[in-house]
Amino acid sequence: MNSSFKAILPYTTGLALSLSVTTSHAEEYQYAAYLGLADNNSYSATANAVFAYYFKPVNQTLGPKTLAPLLNKSSSIRLDYDYTNLPAGDSRNNILSPSAELTWVFENNLYIEAFTMSESINYKNDDSTVATGNGLTAGYFLNDDSYIELGNYRETDNKDESFDNLYMTAGHLYRLEDESYIAVRATINDFINDDDGYNGNSYTLNTSYFPNHDFGIYGEITAVDFSSADDRTYAKVGANYFFDNSINVGIATRIQKEGDEWYNYQHIYLGKRF
Repeated sequence: MNSSFKAILPYTTGLALSLSVTTSHAEEYQYAAYLGLADNNSYSATANAVFAYYFKPVNQTLGPKTLAPLLNKSSSIRLDYDYTNLPAGDSRNNILSPSAELTWVFENNLYIEAFTMSESINYKNDDSTVATGNGLTAGYFLNDDSYIELGNYRETDNKDESFDNLYMTAGHLYRLEDESYIAVRATINDFINDDDGYNGNSYTLNTSYFPNHDFGIYGEITAVDFSSADDRTYAKVGANYFFDNSINVGIATRIQKEGDEWYNYQHIYLGKRF
């Protein structure tokens, strides 16, 4: 589930080259959008589109611009659409994944995030698998720079398979004396697949360093412990730079280890805030 408080960046794995453009030099915005392309070892290609609307202007001067929606405690609506094309040798033809998320922040610093998605996997033999997923997250701002979340996500499909995920997240932004920042976010997941036994836990730690409002570097590592399959490890590093309030560019790479096998992913996108 994609938290609207995170930056409007692609939630995909891989080498990410990002470019985001706005129509003015204003320090506030209420809309954000981007188009992205992702590649998985040249095996599959994914096109992604995101649009977000914030119910009040997002001020970019409160800290790192990447974290502006979080620091503003912004209520929002986010729409995503993913299209994945598979190669000729795969039994699948393509995957369509639209989703929507509503984040609402209350005056007492509580907030909720409601998420819904639909995924259609179309096969070359004209068969298809249609899955629907719904999630609900409850969060609380401990102060202007810290938050905690607890949520659950459940997905089912027309093949009578189901997936449950219970997760807890905590995040904090450290403001250093030289007007630089360190952001830390940790997530624990407990997931159950009712049908194929892919049950287990995952642990994610994300750390970012911002020497100023415009530039940031980050690293993220996830360890997945399956009860009846090879464990997996994901690692991601990257950087992001805002030239001004209008344009930002970024680059990242993510690798994945499953048992003794290694994989990598690439992603490039163009965005706009206004």
